[in-house]
Amino acid sequence: MNGSISIDRAEVLRYLGYKDQEIDAELSALIDENIKKCRDISKPRYCWKISSLITSDDDVSIPGSALVLRGKDLASHLRGAENVAIMAATLGTPFDAGMKAIQSRSVTSGLIFDACGSEYIEKVCDAAEEEIRSQIQSEGLLTLPRFSPGYGDLSISHQKEILRYLDAERRIGLTCTESCIMLPRKSVTAIIGLTDKNKIEESGSLSSGACDICQFRDHCILKKEGRYCGRKRISEE
Repeated sequence: MNGSISIDRAEVLRYLGYKDQEIDAELSALIDENIKKCRDISKPRYCWKISSLITSDDDVSIPGSALVLRGKDLASHLRGAENVAIMAATLGTPFDAGMKAIQSRSVTSGLIFDACGSEYIEKVCDAAEEEIRSQIQSEGLLTLPRFSPGYGDLSISHQKEILRYLDAERRIGLTCTESCIMLPRKSVTAIIGLTDKNKIEESGSLSSGACDICQFRDHCILKKEGRYCGRKRISEE
């Protein structure tokens, strides 16, 4: 998978907080070096399941399983969805080992390498979502933006339940500590609504609730610039 997924340098800079500043040759080379190292070291993997869902005002449950995702924001986000895809992705333990080694040598390189990992895991999630999309497109379904534990009022405590539902430890080596920290650390779980394209607007507008439920909405630099950190409301690339 490594060879088919690239790391966007501009996104790495965004994670580092850069905005049109001039970058000297030494720093530029260090960024490129860490991008390459991140891709070389990481062992990205993902897994997912598609299921029907039952939505109430306060939670979303997956029929035939013990998985119940409690949160009004997620329930509102998925209201009207035909099905749901639940996914998990990780860069693997080699990234964690590489991160530890790099941080011990250079704080600057450690920060850059971490930013590279943040961008890389998002691209891995994009790859998983594209695979999901390719499976559902013949059914006339489209994907809603990814929604992860920690968004809105969806507690990170659901990480454990999601990993158990996906059998993620066996499938991709992803586990969760008692304090709900995922191991390997650079990992993501997400819920993706699958909705009938005939029931929603075809404008490609953003999810109206995506920014409304974000804890950073009042101070978001991207929002002030008219940009958005997530995906389009309707994805049918």
